[in-house]
This record gives sequence, C-alpha cells and structure tokens, in this order.
Amino acid sequence: MSRRVVKLGGSVLRAGQIGPTLKVWLEENDDLQNIIVVGGGSFADVVRELQGLQNLGEQQSHELACHAMSLNAKVVSCLIPEAEFCDRISQLENSQSSNIIFDAAQWTIGKSDIPASWDFTSDSIAARLASELDAAELVLIKSRMGSIGEPGFVDAHFTKEARSVKSVRVCTLNA
Repeated sequence: MSRRVVKLGGSVLRAGQIGPTLKVWLEENDDLQNIIVVGGGSFADVVRELQGLQNLGEQQSHELACHAMSLNAKVVSCLIPEAEFCDRISQLENSQSSNIIFDAAQWTIGKSDIPASWDFTSDSIAARLASELDAAELVLIKSRMGSIGEPGFVDAHFTKEARSVKSVRVCTLNA
C-alpha cells in the first residue's frame, strides 16, 4: 500500500475547530494511506520553558517533548475517531486503514540515532518516518504557509532527513 506521512503541526490545534477541516482534507487526499504524525505544539513549548527553568537535560527534555507529541496525537484521535490509532511501528506497518494517527513517541524515544535536541523536532521525526516507510509523499500541515528554506520554518535537521523522501509539500488547513 502506498503511503503519505502527514505531519500536522501542533500549533494548528490552536486554530479553532480543526476536526471537520482535517476530515475534509483527508477525504480530498484519499489516494494514499495517510499516516498522521502530530507535533507537540503548546505542550512542547511548556517543555522547552521548563527545560530552562528547571535545568532539565537534553535527553529528559527530548523525551518529554515526544510525550507532548503523544498528547496531541490523542487529541487528534478524539477529533477523528474513525482513524486508526497506532503507537507501535509494527501496528503501523501492518495496518490497512486509510487514515492512521501515529503516536510516534515510543518509536522516536527508542531510536538512538535521533538526536535529543530542539534542532530535531516533529518535522524531522515525520521526515525520518516517511523515509523509513518509503512513503510516496510527506505533507507538512502548518499554521502558516512558508518555505522549507525559510529560517525557522522547519528545524535544522529537516532538509537532511527529507533528502530521501520522494515528494514534500507544505499546506495549511485554512479555507
């Protein structure tokens, strides 16, 4: 089955009622299996703040930020209950569902070659997943349009991680 990894920016969840809009987007993009990876958004922002306030280490903060992604994946699962929820790569690889919400926390934390750094965020995690799954496409759904080359639009490792992805595009859920 051909796959598309869809990285839903965590900040998009703060844009109001996105459930219906995301459902429409998925219906309009049903030519491939959609694997949704959700960014940490506001939860990850709190982790970043606490890292400085509480002197948390890079590895601790990385794991907490991955759990922030997990929380947001569960939020999206509530918004799209018809999508399958997977938290293990083996479930994901065997699923025949057309739309899957992938809680990437366990997979990410378990990979020793993913740096524990704010320079490797959910954008790069989604790119790594797309590469490892040989996905036909990676879509970054962001809260605003921008360019991959624009400073700060994606993390520092994204270009390297997305190098072997067949197709990358950016979109928003704005009407």
